[in-house]
Amino acid sequence: MRDTPERYGSMSRWFHWGIAVLVLWQFLKLGDRIDEGEHWVGQTLVSWHISIGFLILILGILRVLWAIKQYPHRPQLTSL
Repeated sequence: MRDTPERYGSMSRWFHWGIAVLVLWQFLKLGDRIDEGEHWVGQTLVSWHISIGFLILILGILRVLWAIKQYPHRPQLTSL
């Protein structure tokens, strides 16, 4: 669950991919607007838009706090 110098732990990866999926979900609604019309996807997702945005905010804050806590254990960045 924790980060190690070799790799990110399962919690860090869960935060990363969880936020990625939720952001993708939000972009589905944007794609509906670009198409200039209401599609069933947009009508289905519009009621979830604020809740998903709030969840992204909360997960983002938790991810930052987790990263701070795990900082000494995280893999070191290497230059190319």
